[in-house]
Amino acid sequence: RKRKRNKPPMSAPPRSAGASGALLETYRRIVAKLKRRFFGKPKYGEAVLGFRQLADELVRDRDPRHAAFVLQALARTQHALGLDIERCRTLLEAARLLFACEVELKAQEVVSFEFDVVDAVQCYTLASEILEHQGRIEDAAHLCLEVASGLKTLRKFADAANHLDRASQLFARMGYDTLVISALEDMA
Repeated sequence: RKRKRNKPPMSAPPRSAGASGALLETYRRIVAKLKRRFFGKPKYGEAVLGFRQLADELVRDRDPRHAAFVLQALARTQHALGLDIERCRTLLEAARLLFACEVELKAQEVVSFEFDVVDAVQCYTLASEILEHQGRIEDAAHLCLEVASGLKTLRKFADAANHLDRASQLFARMGYDTLVISALEDMA
């Protein structure tokens, strides 16, 4: 017969105090609605509303980085519902918030790992692909110009040139004047 060891009782993991703990708890509650239930479907509609309210609250509280994170989760939920236009708008909102965070860090001369820039560019790229897939090529090209402008603000000229080149390719597909396209290529 095995002898039982006296183990100290396991305590609950420490919770973070204040607003960040409440934020995490709210986020977990919303994500729980997305889990598959026995004989039930995930509650995407409720999750969309919850994510939107949480993102709006975070923007009001001036926490753009976490708001962008929640908006990316909202975009994934909208994708599950097939709401492509809303998903595109949500991705753009998240990308703009992330760019604003990075511009603020640069203005304060704080060293940054530029994770926000990478996430913002990914959001812009995905939104551009959605628009291109829907046949809204001109809007996709304008998004490429917007991300290039943001990258130039952050002094990332090589990356901006790639997005300007992509914009010129999209404008060329639409039959825009070669003068406009050559001007874009010169900017790159």
